[in-house]
Amino acid sequence: MKGIRHNMIKKISVVILYISISVILAGCSVVPKEEEYNTASFVKEYEGEEFSMVTVKRGDVRDFQRINCEYRSSNIQEAELGDWDMLKEVYVKAGDKVKKDQVLAVLMSEDIDSRIEDVKYQMELKKAAIGQAEKMEQLEIRKQRLVLDDETAIKAIKENYDAEISRNTSELEALKEQLKNLKLELRSYQIRADFDGTVTYVNTGIIMSNPWERGGNGAGRGMKGARNSKILSLTDGAKPYFAAERSSSEYIDKLSEGDKITVSSGEDRYETTVHFPDEDNVYFLPDDEPENIENGNQATAEYVINERLNVLYLPESAINKMGDGYVVYYEDENGLKSVKEVKVGLSAANRTEIVSGLKFGDSVIVR
Repeated sequence: MKGIRHNMIKKISVVILYISISVILAGCSVVPKEEEYNTASFVKEYEGEEFSMVTVKRGDVRDFQRINCEYRSSNIQEAELGDWDMLKEVYVKAGDKVKKDQVLAVLMSEDIDSRIEDVKYQMELKKAAIGQAEKMEQLEIRKQRLVLDDETAIKAIKENYDAEISRNTSELEALKEQLKNLKLELRSYQIRADFDGTVTYVNTGIIMSNPWERGGNGAGRGMKGARNSKILSLTDGAKPYFAAERSSSEYIDKLSEGDKITVSSGEDRYETTVHFPDEDNVYFLPDDEPENIENGNQATAEYVINERLNVLYLPESAINKMGDGYVVYYEDENGLKSVKEVKVGLSAANRTEIVSGLKFGDSVIVR
């Protein structure tokens, strides 16, 4: 009996042990119900894949349209001597106000002044000859009528003087054309103002009133020291601006006189004020004098449709759409990939505003 009881107890123990192991194994096979987000995994699983970490930054998120424009500095005219030029006279001094096309200075020319004077003299002679012939014609006709009143003779007188008048008139017209050409040639020796403005610099030290004395027989020695020297400078005094044609962008018509708008050129940004000088153009007037930009450089004005200033933001690629909301992935303290729901605002120019869910400096995963 004792042996039988021992065997029964042994069998019962085996059954109990079997049942316990089965329960334990069954418990290990139970899988929790799937959550709304994917289960966490180790961040190291991303090794070998394309991903990076970014941090939450603070700045501006702007949704804007670009308006192409061109930088224009104040107009500046500078005149200098060429290799073989000689300065004869300067008619202005620094500080003088001048008008467009006004003669500011004149270079030495080979006898063009005397040639112009000679042509003018010849023209006066022709005018006098024409006037004299017209008077003589009237006197001769009157005399003929008083003496013989011969129509044939009167006709001959008219023909004679008319021929003389016609010849002198033709020669006068030729002289006028010659004078016109000489004046055009003279302009090539004159330095004229390209626009209304103020003279800012004059160099009278290179005037050569008598180049043959200054330079000797070759004259070149007198010009050598002045060669390529600046004669004068002129500016219109206008403030620099960025210009665009009104028809170049539909967004220009959405602007109003006095609006503030940002203009960028390369890495530089300028705060400007909108000004419409006429119906065809728009100017963006900088609040401060632009630096490191040259006349004619291209730029873009930013017409802001919507903006959020001084807000937290992440690159758009760091934000993931999940259901009706948005999430980001990050590495938790255990090195696991974890998910966090965030509330986003404006998205523009590869920036997405973070309204809540993250703080400045937080790191997230970008795949």
